Amino acid sequence: MRIGRNMRKFVLRLGVLSFCLALAVSVGSGPVFAPRMALAAEAASADVRMVVDMAGRSVVLPAEIHRIGTLGSIGVLNAFVELMGDGSKIYNQMSAGFTKTDRWKMQYQFAPQIANGPLFEDANRELLLENILQARTDVCFAMTKETAQVLERNGVACVYLEWKNVDDVKKAVTLMGEVLNKKETADAYIAYFDEKLAQALRARRVPVAGIAAHHQGAASPRQVGLPPMPMRSSHLPRTALYESWNRLGLPRAESILPGAQLIHATTWALPPTSLPLVVTVHDLAFLRSPEHFTARGNAYFSRCLERVIAEASAIVVPSQATADDCIAAGIDAARLYVIPHGVRTRTVTDEQVEGFRAARGLTRDYVLWTGTREPRKNLLGLLRAFTLLIEEHDDAGGLDLVLVGPAGWGDDAAERELLTRLGDRVHVTGRLDDDELAAAYRGARAFCFPSIWEGFGLPVLEAMAYGVPVVTSAGTCMAEVTGEAGLLADPASPREIAGLLARAIGAEHDELAEAGRERARTFTWEACAAAHTEVYHALIGGAV
Repeated sequence: MRIGRNMRKFVLRLGVLSFCLALAVSVGSGPVFAPRMALAAEAASADVRMVVDMAGRSVVLPAEIHRIGTLGSIGVLNAFVELMGDGSKIYNQMSAGFTKTDRWKMQYQFAPQIANGPLFEDANRELLLENILQARTDVCFAMTKETAQVLERNGVACVYLEWKNVDDVKKAVTLMGEVLNKKETADAYIAYFDEKLAQALRARRVPVAGIAAHHQGAASPRQVGLPPMPMRSSHLPRTALYESWNRLGLPRAESILPGAQLIHATTWALPPTSLPLVVTVHDLAFLRSPEHFTARGNAYFSRCLERVIAEASAIVVPSQATADDCIAAGIDAARLYVIPHGVRTRTVTDEQVEGFRAARGLTRDYVLWTGTREPRKNLLGLLRAFTLLIEEHDDAGGLDLVLVGPAGWGDDAAERELLTRLGDRVHVTGRLDDDELAAAYRGARAFCFPSIWEGFGLPVLEAMAYGVPVVTSAGTCMAEVTGEAGLLADPASPREIAGLLARAIGAEHDELAEAGRERARTFTWEACAAAHTEVYHALIGGAV
């Protein structure tokens, strides 16, 4: 289900959590009522249980909750019930104070049944007690003590929630989890309110901290090539976290990282925030070639693009080609910053290269390709070009093809047929660790990357940095990366690719290798970091 911009307007009212909720709620000052008589006996039954609400009241509830009522800030309460996965159990309609504005109508997409439900409050938030009694809810959530007291006197189980500050929000979410038998879900959301922050890395006077989804056995920043930095990990796995961000606008980034001045989303995973938001858009390949992506992927990327257009203060792209695509997609050119990636090589010895070759059974020179195997990478075109190369060029008779990278997605019968036909001339390694990958680059005779479209083409830059002649795609961002140092072919022409590969492995090899090294030296991570820092300073006035 696609939500779009109206959802974001809806989230603006829901996502402020401790602050907006405190302003929106009128908290009563009446006395706290004592528990009902015979409470202990009732709670002893296997069919009922007891919870203590935020006024200290003991509330008897059935073991399972099937029907929920919400009173007070109904839209906010509904949102948290929906976050717990129980939106279908909300019974009552929203009062006129909510339905008269469009931003709350998104509730009907999460809990469509409430459109036909009874009203529990009138337009002035006066209780419609007769409707409440007839509804026979298992529990009601209220945001004033007065309401909880009235319902208690009339025999309605009502849990009072208090929302004055961040600690209250944490307690309220915990309590909702207990009431709805969703403790694990509540704990996951509580993680976003954790106020403790580890000391941040200061690089170029910019404090850095990371936000990550929950992963089993997740690698540390150092293990994935990042500098040491504080990391805050969600208790939600990646898919659930991204859906929550995109559809519910929760949790907000500043609640995960209190004190942050700016948020930088380095992928399409955009945390909701009221802070200046920088987004890195690596490419818009899903718009150029939607057939190369799944329907689910296209829908997800489209939702994210809508949010980038509506919410991003600055958009960083790695190439002018991607910048042009962004402008065509509706992004204001004034918010775009072209900042190329950098490259850093590892020291690789001849012994390491020989060790890699021996481990992979490589007895001949080889052409290298790296990346995730998916349709837009044009592996079929590469296999056809390699077939032509070894069949038609004498210099290539003793040449193999090495494919490095995870399987990705996409299944092509023609590709499988060629792999079978080529037999042991093609070596599929899967994912390599950093040392093995460096050795694979260093030992290659040539590198071929005929991708249909990329946002930057980092493998091309890496190959040049290791002194490997490059054949890649004309008319793409890879031409920006290679400059005059690479050989550019029409990615739709296997014969043209084969012809340029013959040049790369032949007499021009050494000249192309040196030109690639020189070109790669102009792409540094230091320059990339400095350019990003300038963007940050421009957005927050240098106060970092």
